Amino acid sequence: MSGIQASKSQTRTQKLGSPFRLHKPTRTSEWLPEYVWVIGCTVLLLAILALVATWIVQHKGYRITAFILFLTAFVVAAGFVAYGRKIDLQIRREYEEMQRRYQDMFSRAGVSIWQEDWSAVGEAIQSLRKQGVTDIVGWYRDRPDEARALHAKILVTDVNWHGCHLMRAKDPSVLIGSLSEVVPGSFASFQRWLSALCSEDRVYVSENRVRRLDGELFDCYVTAAMPADFEGYRQIMVSMIEITEYKRDSVKLAEAKEELARAQRVIMAGTLAATIAHEINSPLAAVASNAAACLRWLDKEPPVLHEAREAAQAALTAIERTQAVVIHTKSYFTRAQNKHVETDLRMLISRTLVLIEHEALQNDVSVSLRLDSDVSLKCDPVQVQQALVNLCMNAIQAMSSSDRPRKLLVQVAYEDQAVAITVSDTGPGIEKDLLQAIFEPFYSTKSDGMGMGLAISRSCVERHGGWIEVKSELDQGTQFKLVLPKKAA
Repeated sequence: MSGIQASKSQTRTQKLGSPFRLHKPTRTSEWLPEYVWVIGCTVLLLAILALVATWIVQHKGYRITAFILFLTAFVVAAGFVAYGRKIDLQIRREYEEMQRRYQDMFSRAGVSIWQEDWSAVGEAIQSLRKQGVTDIVGWYRDRPDEARALHAKILVTDVNWHGCHLMRAKDPSVLIGSLSEVVPGSFASFQRWLSALCSEDRVYVSENRVRRLDGELFDCYVTAAMPADFEGYRQIMVSMIEITEYKRDSVKLAEAKEELARAQRVIMAGTLAATIAHEINSPLAAVASNAAACLRWLDKEPPVLHEAREAAQAALTAIERTQAVVIHTKSYFTRAQNKHVETDLRMLISRTLVLIEHEALQNDVSVSLRLDSDVSLKCDPVQVQQALVNLCMNAIQAMSSSDRPRKLLVQVAYEDQAVAITVSDTGPGIEKDLLQAIFEPFYSTKSDGMGMGLAISRSCVERHGGWIEVKSELDQGTQFKLVLPKKAA
């Protein structure tokens, strides 16, 4: 954008006109039919009356009659002129109102709008087609110098206030001129523009990185309606929406999901310990048995040392097997030990609700959060968030087939020396006989369920020295309450 002076921009503006202002009608264009009709009728009437009056004076001598005719003609002419003036003022007022509304709409639009003149590109495309060139995009790809020269002919003719704010320009005139100078990096997307224009796409859509006037790069989403005819090339409306924060949030969200997935694997390793218990219980039983045998051989008179030595060696071998299982499991499932930190629960739960938002929308579930006040807790935020994700997902899936309004409510409140997080749904409820079984690993009422969600949630809470309570009524819904001590264990 460097190299663009305000004086040069103003000169270009005067030469190109003001594209975003309505074209003011003139008496030789829009006003001509109505005004000419009024004036023509007036002149014709005066001419006819003048001829009639002249004939009366010359042949009859009735001067008074002639005067009356002239007076009548004057009054009628004045009426026609007044009527024409009325039309004139009405057109002016309508034009000014249209001008005001158009400018207001353009200036107050919530997105950056640029008007660009691509007529030079349109002429070049037409010329190449007449020469028989079918692959215009490839033609310019093989001739980068000619492509840059053509790109330099694209003119920015006007930019709204939001566009100035986005580019951090003080005045629209700074952004008016050759697109290659206003947005130096725009040539990178020129091939995509050519492809859209040559393929006769109706809309151009792309994601670009643009440099502001102060040198800062930002990500943006660019859209434009493609011209329907050659005249449309003169005024292509381009909208630009900044998505820098959106992309940053998307990256953070992906990282959060990855961290939660890792945390789930870590917590699942503890919950799945029962499935590998025999790998540890078996060598531990062998250790105990061989140790007892060793003592018995030593207690004999005299001690049978070689038997005691063999029993001790067998015990050591069993211990090594146990250590191998533990080390393998730890190295596979865990990283550095998680630390408990002071956590803002409002922020933590808000991020949790973002993670389940897609699932809630798919199942038409409305989600709400209610906090009595700002609540903080010293905890492992990853584990607490994983517990909440599992409970919320479980509630959403439970309501997926419900005919009643589907509502998910998360409440947070202080209770004595603990913090209570309640997750309530309006699903079908759970039978009382199953309220305890649902927390068992691998127990699931769903045909495709693993039966790990609630077990993981309980494991997460218990690691903080807390517990989970559940209340449910058939056809009324279910409520899970996570109780976490303010000083986590």
